[in-house]
Amino acid sequence: MANNLILISALGGVFAVLAGVAHVSVKTGPSSGHAVTALRVAQQEVAALRRQALPAEIFSKIEELLSSAFQALEEKRYDSAVDLAGQAIRSARAATQDASPEQSQ
Repeated sequence: MANNLILISALGGVFAVLAGVAHVSVKTGPSSGHAVTALRVAQQEVAALRRQALPAEIFSKIEELLSSAFQALEEKRYDSAVDLAGQAIRSARAATQDASPEQSQ
């Protein structure tokens, strides 16, 4: 019985710490980990787009967004890095959708 109380007390403490960390995370915004993940996803989208052998001019805006996102990451502006990576992802997906009808003809 005493062991159960100790276990419940320990779990309650762990829960309280995790709740505090989650609250601080949400309150402070994106971290470097969030930014790196967003940039990796954007790079994967661009790599998939490149495999489609599309014209080079399609990539100029996307590459500019990725470059700006990496710059924001270096400057520890994680929210900007995530936003710019998201814009690059949306641009890559839009380019893929725009190019699909042309490739099927």
